[in-house]
Formats: sequence, C-alpha cells, structure tokens
Amino acid sequence: MASISAYVLIGQSHSNEIGHVDTQYILELWEGDKAAWISRDVARNEETRIPCGAPSEIHSVLMSSISEVQRRTLNNSHLPLRMSVLIVPLPNSSLEMNASELLEELSDIDVDYHWFNTTHSKVMNAWNFSNSGEE
Repeated sequence: MASISAYVLIGQSHSNEIGHVDTQYILELWEGDKAAWISRDVARNEETRIPCGAPSEIHSVLMSSISEVQRRTLNNSHLPLRMSVLIVPLPNSSLEMNASELLEELSDIDVDYHWFNTTHSKVMNAWNFSNSGEE
C-alpha cells in the first residue's frame, strides 16, 4: 500500500515578495510497493503519474520534472524567468535521505529553492474519541 512521503511545489517566484510562489505544479511522492511521482498541473487541472523504477530514481525523476517545467517557462516569454521549488519531505521519505545531494543539484540550476522540515504531527481520528468511558 502506498502513501505520500513528500510534496514539491513548482512555480514562479514573485518579483517583489520573497517567499511568495505562484504555484504551477504540485508533485506528490507516493512510496510503497512501487514509488511514483504524481504531478498536477494546477492551471489545466491535469494529473500525470511518473513511475520510478527503483528508489534511486526518485531523485532523478524529480530533477527531470523540474528541468521540464523550467524549459516550458523559458519557452513562454510572458512569464518571469525565475522559478521556485518548495520541498516538503515527510518523515522517512526517500527524498529526505538524499537531501544534501538534491539541494546541491538545485543550487547548480537557476531556481530559488526552499526545504521545509516537519517537526511534529498529531493525527486525530475517530479512534481517539471512541473509548471516552461515557455510554
């Protein structure tokens, strides 16, 4: 069974506001039996599944997706040329395990990138409240 282990937002940096991103693509890393990236084009409301043949391909598929968006941006002259990538790996994500290598590659290409760490999460569901002792 697969579950989401990372989110990546790709979009245009706002020229006047640091940290503001006009999101064009949302990528979700699904890991389980077979890892895959799910890429959502926000404007077109289209979803594409990009399978990863091996865990080692997770990183390279992400970089290929970023390069593809960057290429499309350069071909679209009415958009600003600066791209932003926001990365949110969840605990135990394969993406988190290769963080230094990924950040090094991102620094080599012309993008703004931001890495967000999760520190604590409390999940509330029906099981938390089912045994309250009251009948």
